[in-house]
Amino acid sequence: QGGKDVYDNLQALHRHCHDVKTATDNSYNQPKSDTEINVMW
Repeated sequence: QGGKDVYDNLQALHRHCHDVKTATDNSYNQPKSDTEINVMW
């Protein structure tokens, strides 16, 4: 995800849009909770 820190890869985003994009981009790194996985006990 993401890319190199070069000029051609930069995006200008509003602060709120940046926060939303960052949260979405990093969501694949977050462990899923038991309710999201639907674990059967």
